Amino acid sequence: MKKLIAVGIVLVAAGLAFSASAADTVTIPLTQEWTLFATGSVNSVAWSGLLVRDGGGATKTLTQAETAGWIDSKLYYFDLDQAYHSTPADDANLWWYRGYWIWSHVPGLTLLIVQ
Repeated sequence: MKKLIAVGIVLVAAGLAFSASAADTVTIPLTQEWTLFATGSVNSVAWSGLLVRDGGGATKTLTQAETAGWIDSKLYYFDLDQAYHSTPADDANLWWYRGYWIWSHVPGLTLLIVQ
């Protein structure tokens, strides 16, 4: 198991890597099927600003990546009201205190979270 470290909280996730570059972009490799991730930021991150990059370097917004058949653009999270919600339908931002699930239809994708 690899450790996923974000905002001083250690999350254990099997087979997942987490990195941030000097430009404050968090990169999260997506597995084919579900990937659980956190933003890696103490600030909110706009859903509309998330990007997905394929193995060839092509980069798309979540909506474009869904149209291309790469992912489902809806992100899911479990909130304090003990219910599942989705982004952007229930909240247009991603928050540091939530874990999010994203579905990938294809292998070799990377989620880019620009801080």
